[in-house]
Amino acid sequence: MKNAAIQNPAIKSFTVQMNTSLSFLPIFVFVLSLMMTSCGKEAMEDLQPEAVLSQTESLSDTPLNEVADYTDLSPEEAAQASARIQELIQNAPTPAIESVPFQETDGSTATARSPLQVISTFYTISSKINGYNADVRGGKLNNNNPIWNHSSNKTAAQFWSFHSTSGGYYYIKSKLSGKYLTVKHASKASKASIVQHTYHSSLADAQKWRLVPSGIGDYYYLVNKKSGKLLDVKFGSNKNGTLLWQFDFNGSNAQLFRIRPANFEKPRYSKTYGGNGGSAFKLLPPGGLIKAKKISRIFIRHGKFVDAVQVEWEMVNGEKVWSKRAGGSGGRGTMITLKDTEYITKVTGRSGKYVDQLTFHTSHGRKFGPNGGSGGASFTIQGPPDGIKGLQGRSGKFLDKIGGIF
Repeated sequence: MKNAAIQNPAIKSFTVQMNTSLSFLPIFVFVLSLMMTSCGKEAMEDLQPEAVLSQTESLSDTPLNEVADYTDLSPEEAAQASARIQELIQNAPTPAIESVPFQETDGSTATARSPLQVISTFYTISSKINGYNADVRGGKLNNNNPIWNHSSNKTAAQFWSFHSTSGGYYYIKSKLSGKYLTVKHASKASKASIVQHTYHSSLADAQKWRLVPSGIGDYYYLVNKKSGKLLDVKFGSNKNGTLLWQFDFNGSNAQLFRIRPANFEKPRYSKTYGGNGGSAFKLLPPGGLIKAKKISRIFIRHGKFVDAVQVEWEMVNGEKVWSKRAGGSGGRGTMITLKDTEYITKVTGRSGKYVDQLTFHTSHGRKFGPNGGSGGASFTIQGPPDGIKGLQGRSGKFLDKIGGIF
């Protein structure tokens, strides 16, 4: 919406005309006010009726031969398409996927009131078109961020967990954002966008999907409960980065998706803080991030500086594993133990030549620290919705530098 306001040709024309009589500053203030108004409306628009397609979702950049294949169906044709998919649903066996029961409080980051669920398996949702995966566009975390069809990148933006509910439907949750696969504004219309959104009762049925075996290899149709329409690659395009939308059943490759377990997650690294002494380290769980539920304990040695840090992971299979120690053996030791449903949301501290001080903040609102001295400049490492899973940096006699892994 912000981009549409700035890029609208009418506004560009208006700006050119204004330049003949006004200075640059009033024009800048005018455009800025439009942007601020847009920001103020954004939260309310999440649940409003479906809007006109945005510029990024327009038809103008799509080849005409693809548009022709996706003409709107007549009411009679739409009814026939619905009947065909309902017939498949009636005979559909239970999908062979691992899921956990849906909790209404899943709509936000896990807290003391919303326990962190153990997800034993995350999946990719791969289109029959080029094998591209359903992906959170740009890795962004905001509501109504579109989902697109993208080549495999092994990141959490392409990993999904399935949360079972009544009637054989699932909520499908992004590992990256903790938000759900949703038909935008709970629309029943064909060509409505597919986005991510936190759970909301007004969107509930638009966030529920049924997996229907297609009978074509191990591919599924994903049918939305609210609309009865199917997850579909926009215009059936094979272009990397094509948006997903919903459309009436047509049995095309654009509606066929393979659900496969994800076995490796590419780590994401925060900015690091401290000096350049010592040797580089990465405290990563064995088998990779996707195998770890959370950090369960942290051992830290500290005095005037932070001397060393070591973490224990609780794995998704229940096993607990310690990392190697990063740093020296000086200072005094402090053990930090997290509760079963608690995880690290951020790390704050101070650093200069070394890491001077560390404080660990948790999903229960607790903080452990400060541990160490008072020198250096302050820093913050903010974790994603499912927490910080590892640490990186440099170490020698002391902890020279630190950053997060998630």
